[in-house]
Amino acid sequence: MVDIVFCHSMEPRLPPELWLRTLALMPRADLLSLRAVDKALHALATPAIFRELKCTSAARSTAALRALIGSSVGEHVEKIEYRDWHAGKRVGRISDVPTYYDEQITVREDLVAIIALLPALPALHSLAFVFDPTVNFGNILRGHLALQGNVFAALAALPSPLSLRTLVLDNLLPYTDDYPALLAIFRGLQDLTVTCHHANWNPANAFYSITLPTLLRAPADTLTSLSLRSTRDIGFPPGISLSGLRYPRLTHLSLECIVFDENTGVEEFILTHAATLTSLSLNYCRIARPERGGIPGRPWVVVYGALSAGLDNLRHLKVEEESLDGGQGGDYVLRYAMTVRSWGPQSTANWHASSGGDKVADAAALEAFSAVVLRRRLEWAHSSIRV
Repeated sequence: MVDIVFCHSMEPRLPPELWLRTLALMPRADLLSLRAVDKALHALATPAIFRELKCTSAARSTAALRALIGSSVGEHVEKIEYRDWHAGKRVGRISDVPTYYDEQITVREDLVAIIALLPALPALHSLAFVFDPTVNFGNILRGHLALQGNVFAALAALPSPLSLRTLVLDNLLPYTDDYPALLAIFRGLQDLTVTCHHANWNPANAFYSITLPTLLRAPADTLTSLSLRSTRDIGFPPGISLSGLRYPRLTHLSLECIVFDENTGVEEFILTHAATLTSLSLNYCRIARPERGGIPGRPWVVVYGALSAGLDNLRHLKVEEESLDGGQGGDYVLRYAMTVRSWGPQSTANWHASSGGDKVADAAALEAFSAVVLRRRLEWAHSSIRV
């Protein structure tokens, strides 16, 4: 909260740049009050108020967004976010909870109309779609597939591609490989987040083997930040390969539930970007274990050692691991996974020492890796201060 006392004599004496910096620190509610003071402050506060617009999956919310971006304030809009009401913190009020089925159709129609208006927003550079993370069966699944399909079809139908810097596709349902027209949207991106939501155990394998890698190649020359996440282990069916992906400007990488093995090429992918990578996040990533409990060729103690030695510029590291009881830091940390034919991919606790594994060595390697990154961060901070 920023407390500022305004008077009419102040405004003409302050340069617009200083006003804009001050207004950027103020809460939206205060900006709305300030905007009502007089014409001068109205003009100054308006861009800050409408710089970022959000809507939920309720018809009243999408209708309001549609009206706003179609009005004179559209020229100030830089970021737009659609967030399903079920996806964490909601934007609207309790009365904004969507009612299926008719309202869902209205929301889809509004989103298509909103997307059609996006090329007219000159300042727009960030777009986020946070779909429903609770979808898992029947008509609800079909309805959300239709919504997702309508959104992508509308984006692909734009007469000219949007010039975006940031794109977020959260809780994406990976059940189709028909996204070729989206390549134009991905080109030129600097910040990309893709989170895949699995409503059941049968996603379209073509999405991971063909579609997603194709889309990820599109911003190869411009991407600086990549977050690739999934709600289930991806690496053995459905498989994905990061081999061959190169981002010369990549500084931030976040992976979640992506399996390390020779087929996915994750370790190679990370080390390929050693010259530019400064931040790495590995959340619930596991190493593939051969079927029936064999020993992987490169356990974590080896992988962490290679990353520690190879990532010379890494200054920020975050690793989250899952334990057998669902918490973190338990005795049975789920660092590995193997395929069980009758049940599909299943996570498994560390193997016993008699099998060749060493959970103590894995934990020690992670601790050593974290210590190296911390030392590099402190050295970098010290050198920055001296400069």
